[in-house]
Amino acid sequence: MQENFEQLFQNEKIQVKKITSPAGFTSEVFTSDMDEWIYVIRGSARLDVGGEMINLKSGEHFLIPKNTSNQVLQTLEETTWLGTYIK
Repeated sequence: MQENFEQLFQNEKIQVKKITSPAGFTSEVFTSDMDEWIYVIRGSARLDVGGEMINLKSGEHFLIPKNTSNQVLQTLEETTWLGTYIK
């Protein structure tokens, strides 16, 4: 199972991606040098953000500060996200 990333916009300071994660997906642990604002368009997921467990569902959002470890622990159904990455 893999995620699908679609680049919607990019310049020197911002990237916007549409991300589709299959049901039951678990990601690797990531740490980014950019702030990441995620918005769930459809679906739901459980994340570990810097050791804090976060549950998100359609219509909810969360800001992951740069240099913070984060991982999708499980998508409970196919989940579509909007990821905005800010330098």
